[in-house]
Amino acid sequence: MWWNCTNKWKKSSSPPCALSLLPDDILLNCFATVSRSDHASLSLVNKWLRSLLLSPELYQERTLMGCTENCIFLSSGSILRRAFFLDCRFHTWSNLPCMGVPRAYAAAGVVDGKIYVFGGCEDSNSDKWGEVFDPNTQTWDVLPKRPKEPYSSVIHESVVREEKKVFSLNEKGNGLLYIPREGIWKKGKSDAYRPRRGWHVIENVMYCCVTGGRILWCQASELEWHEPNVIKWREVMGLKDLKDTLCASKLVNYGWGLLEEQLDDLLPSHKLSNSGPNMLLFWDVHAPGKLEIWCAEISLQRRKEKDEIWGNLEWSEVVTTLVPPHPLPEHQHHCKILHSLTLNL
Repeated sequence: MWWNCTNKWKKSSSPPCALSLLPDDILLNCFATVSRSDHASLSLVNKWLRSLLLSPELYQERTLMGCTENCIFLSSGSILRRAFFLDCRFHTWSNLPCMGVPRAYAAAGVVDGKIYVFGGCEDSNSDKWGEVFDPNTQTWDVLPKRPKEPYSSVIHESVVREEKKVFSLNEKGNGLLYIPREGIWKKGKSDAYRPRRGWHVIENVMYCCVTGGRILWCQASELEWHEPNVIKWREVMGLKDLKDTLCASKLVNYGWGLLEEQLDDLLPSHKLSNSGPNMLLFWDVHAPGKLEIWCAEISLQRRKEKDEIWGNLEWSEVVTTLVPPHPLPEHQHHCKILHSLTLNL
């Protein structure tokens, strides 16, 4: 007997390997304890084993046994109407219905299981400037029209606040909030200092990257409009040992083919994400003939007596390696990561 891609057991006169003779509950129990990092190598053994490693039953067994692991997924992209779905369990892509207009540099956020996307289109007055995708019905719907005041469609940053408000910051530093449960737009605070990039919310605290290898933070509630129209940013303490490394990286600012070396000093060099309450930090390291993408996990501690946040490095290591498509000057050896996501699989 063997396991096939349709998740049914079928008889065979010549089983692929001796393991297939074991009862299925023992097989699932054994392979559920194997780390996800070893699945790629094991899947090369034969088709039977590859099908077993991709089966939904194995993931159910891993969950029941408490053997799930945090996995980090990175992505990049370009201007498109098309939308795609990535099943992170099985590393498979599928097509979703197209958006109403092509987008690049758009705001995006998930609220109540629906995906909200706005901006990033050529016409800033488009009737489809904002759309929402419902995974249950597999349809896109147009959002209510935003306020009439001018607002650039090029979105530099977007985050979800309190799991119910999508905040965006455009290229001019103007903030805009959409509240799905009320179906209304609200003006957000401005932040005209362009080098603040990679905004990310962790437990209702907003973090961002700036030049000099620094990470800043503010209360996420400061994004909503009220006087004074200034966001109070403070630096995360305790990460001095990482600053030189981050200053040498240009991970998230542009893709292959940078023309001006001077641009290297204008934008921050690292990318933020999170794994639960901890921060994930990405940067690149040049190696002979390749580019290494590093990740560090940083635990965060709030010290209320001084109103400070301190970071502590838990681990750091290479998560992927890239080879340039063709020889380039060293200062052009950069990649562009738009998004990262941590899942427990």
